[in-house]
Amino acid sequence: MTAAELSLFLRRGTMLKAVLPDIPAQQRHFLVVANANPRLDDRVYLVLVTSRREASDRIIARLGESPETLVSIPNLPSFNGQTAISYVNCNQVFPKTFAELIEMFNRERTTPCQDMPSPIMDMIEHGILVSRQTTEAVKKAVKSADG
Repeated sequence: MTAAELSLFLRRGTMLKAVLPDIPAQQRHFLVVANANPRLDDRVYLVLVTSRREASDRIIARLGESPETLVSIPNLPSFNGQTAISYVNCNQVFPKTFAELIEMFNRERTTPCQDMPSPIMDMIEHGILVSRQTTEAVKKAVKSADG
Protein backbone atom coordinates (compact mmCIF):
# COMPACT_ATOMS: atom_id res chain seq x y z
CA MET A 1 0.00 0.00 0.00
CA THR A 2 1.19 3.51 -0.81
CA ALA A 3 0.31 6.86 0.80
CA ALA A 4 -1.75 7.74 -2.28
CA GLU A 5 -3.72 4.48 -2.01
CA LEU A 6 -4.25 4.97 1.72
CA SER A 7 -5.52 8.53 1.28
CA LEU A 8 -8.11 7.33 -1.26
CA PHE A 9 -10.23 5.59 1.37
CA LEU A 10 -9.09 7.08 4.69
CA ARG A 11 -11.77 9.30 6.24
CA ARG A 12 -13.60 9.87 9.53
CA GLY A 13 -15.20 6.59 10.54
CA THR A 14 -13.05 4.31 8.38
CA MET A 15 -12.82 1.00 10.19
CA LEU A 16 -9.79 -1.22 9.97
CA LYS A 17 -9.24 -4.74 11.23
CA ALA A 18 -5.63 -4.89 12.32
CA VAL A 19 -3.03 -5.96 14.82
CA LEU A 20 -2.18 -2.83 16.78
CA PRO A 21 1.46 -2.91 17.96
CA ASP A 22 0.49 -0.77 21.00
CA ILE A 23 -1.66 -3.58 22.45
CA PRO A 24 0.03 -6.59 24.07
CA ALA A 25 -2.52 -9.12 22.75
CA GLN A 26 -1.30 -9.56 19.19
CA GLN A 27 -4.69 -10.35 17.70
CA ARG A 28 -6.65 -8.42 15.13
CA HIS A 29 -8.99 -5.73 16.47
CA PHE A 30 -11.42 -3.31 14.91
CA LEU A 31 -10.00 0.22 14.91
CA VAL A 32 -11.80 3.40 13.86
CA VAL A 33 -10.32 6.58 12.38
CA ALA A 34 -11.44 9.42 14.66
CA ASN A 35 -9.99 12.44 12.79
CA ALA A 36 -12.50 14.78 11.18
CA ASN A 37 -10.28 14.86 8.07
CA PRO A 38 -7.32 12.50 8.42
CA ARG A 39 -5.85 13.41 5.02
CA LEU A 40 -5.03 16.91 6.33
CA ASP A 41 -3.48 15.90 9.66
CA ASP A 42 0.06 14.72 10.37
CA ARG A 43 -1.32 11.90 12.54
CA VAL A 44 -4.25 9.56 12.14
CA TYR A 45 -6.00 8.99 15.47
CA LEU A 46 -7.43 5.51 15.96
CA VAL A 47 -9.78 4.26 18.66
CA LEU A 48 -10.19 0.61 19.58
CA VAL A 49 -13.50 -1.27 19.41
CA THR A 50 -13.88 -3.83 22.20
CA SER A 51 -16.54 -6.15 23.55
CA ARG A 52 -15.09 -5.92 27.08
CA ARG A 53 -17.58 -3.62 28.82
CA GLU A 54 -16.57 -4.43 32.40
CA ALA A 55 -12.86 -3.83 31.76
CA SER A 56 -13.66 -0.54 30.02
CA ASP A 57 -15.90 0.53 32.92
CA ARG A 58 -13.09 -0.21 35.42
CA ILE A 59 -10.57 1.80 33.41
CA ILE A 60 -12.93 4.78 33.11
CA ALA A 61 -13.73 4.66 36.85
CA ARG A 62 -10.03 4.44 37.75
CA LEU A 63 -9.32 7.48 35.58
CA GLY A 64 -12.24 9.38 37.09
CA GLU A 65 -13.65 9.99 33.62
CA SER A 66 -17.23 10.61 32.56
CA PRO A 67 -19.38 7.67 31.43
CA GLU A 68 -19.80 9.69 28.20
CA THR A 69 -16.28 8.58 27.28
CA LEU A 70 -17.51 4.99 26.78
CA VAL A 71 -19.51 4.74 23.56
CA SER A 72 -21.78 1.76 22.99
CA ILE A 73 -22.08 0.31 19.50
CA PRO A 74 -25.33 -1.66 19.15
CA ASN A 75 -25.27 -5.24 17.93
CA LEU A 76 -25.64 -4.91 14.16
CA PRO A 77 -25.04 -8.36 12.62
CA SER A 78 -24.84 -6.89 9.12
CA PHE A 79 -22.09 -4.53 10.32
CA ASN A 80 -18.64 -6.12 9.80
CA GLY A 81 -19.87 -9.45 11.15
CA GLN A 82 -20.36 -7.96 14.61
CA THR A 83 -21.97 -10.53 16.93
CA ALA A 84 -22.22 -8.58 20.20
CA ILE A 85 -22.60 -5.08 21.54
CA SER A 86 -19.22 -3.37 21.33
CA TYR A 87 -17.69 -0.32 22.96
CA VAL A 88 -15.14 2.41 22.33
CA ASN A 89 -13.21 3.82 25.30
CA CYS A 90 -12.66 7.39 24.06
CA ASN A 91 -9.94 7.98 26.67
CA GLN A 92 -7.50 5.85 24.73
CA VAL A 93 -6.50 7.15 21.31
CA PHE A 94 -3.69 5.65 19.25
CA PRO A 95 -1.83 8.16 17.03
CA LYS A 96 -0.32 6.77 13.83
CA THR A 97 1.57 8.45 11.02
CA PHE A 98 0.74 7.60 7.42
CA ALA A 99 4.03 5.65 7.30
CA GLU A 100 3.01 3.59 10.34
CA LEU A 101 -0.40 2.85 8.83
CA ILE A 102 1.17 1.82 5.55
CA GLU A 103 3.50 -0.50 7.46
CA MET A 104 0.50 -1.98 9.30
CA PHE A 105 -1.18 -2.67 5.95
CA ASN A 106 1.92 -4.16 4.41
CA ARG A 107 3.01 -6.34 7.35
CA GLU A 108 0.17 -7.03 9.71
CA ARG A 109 -2.83 -8.21 7.72
CA THR A 110 -4.67 -4.92 8.07
CA THR A 111 -7.89 -4.73 6.11
CA PRO A 112 -10.41 -1.93 5.63
CA CYS A 113 -13.98 -2.64 6.73
CA GLN A 114 -17.38 -1.01 6.49
CA ASP A 115 -17.33 2.56 7.86
CA MET A 116 -18.67 3.31 11.33
CA PRO A 117 -22.14 4.92 11.10
CA SER A 118 -22.13 8.72 11.42
CA PRO A 119 -24.31 8.90 14.57
CA ILE A 120 -21.88 6.62 16.39
CA MET A 121 -18.93 8.69 15.12
CA ASP A 122 -20.64 11.78 16.58
CA MET A 123 -20.76 10.03 19.99
CA ILE A 124 -17.09 8.98 19.67
CA GLU A 125 -16.14 12.57 18.82
CA HIS A 126 -18.05 13.82 21.86
CA GLY A 127 -16.42 11.20 24.09
CA ILE A 128 -12.95 12.22 22.94
CA LEU A 129 -13.72 15.91 23.38
CA VAL A 130 -14.97 15.50 26.99
CA SER A 131 -12.11 13.19 28.01
CA ARG A 132 -9.37 14.68 30.17
CA GLN A 133 -7.02 11.95 28.89
CA THR A 134 -6.89 13.18 25.29
CA THR A 135 -4.54 15.97 24.25
CA GLU A 136 -5.56 19.24 22.64
CA ALA A 137 -3.91 18.07 19.40
CA VAL A 138 -6.19 15.02 19.34
CA LYS A 139 -9.26 17.09 20.16
CA LYS A 140 -8.44 19.59 17.42
CA ALA A 141 -8.01 16.81 14.82
CA VAL A 142 -11.19 15.02 15.90
CA LYS A 143 -13.50 18.03 16.16
CA SER A 144 -15.79 18.16 13.14
CA ALA A 145 -16.98 21.37 11.55
CA ASP A 146 -20.42 20.67 13.07
CA GLY A 147 -19.00 19.91 16.54
